[in-house]
Amino acid sequence: MGGVRNEGSTTRRAMTTNNGTTPDVRAAFDAFWTVYPKRAGNRGSKTATCAKFCELAKRGVDPQQILEAARRYKRYCDHEGQTGTRYTMRALSWLGPQTEGWTQEWDLPSEGRARNPYEAAGEPQRLRYREVLDPETGRMRLVLE
Repeated sequence: MGGVRNEGSTTRRAMTTNNGTTPDVRAAFDAFWTVYPKRAGNRGSKTATCAKFCELAKRGVDPQQILEAARRYKRYCDHEGQTGTRYTMRALSWLGPQTEGWTQEWDLPSEGRARNPYEAAGEPQRLRYREVLDPETGRMRLVLE
């Protein structure tokens, strides 16, 4: 109206990226994406995960809180042997409304409890298989030793 220019909106537009996020939030998301534990197969859409991360930031959730929670979740997954497996949650699900993994503690079990006997001995768990001929089918199959 009347050619009046709103200086505030120009400044805000200059401080946001093309998807409406501030550079600080985008930098926090990039750090989150790097820290978040890897998953076997599809990690999920980085674009959709970024959108969810930015939505949480717009709702008032501190991006650093999410980043710290992702670090705790990574330590938990590493400890439980889930990193790089299908048991690691997709980042979008972890941020999502049903799980909200960023609100959970992800505490490690006490030091006195080992997950398996190999871990207690300080050795990685190794399963050994051998091939045997199945007399019924005539095919080779793997049998756990």
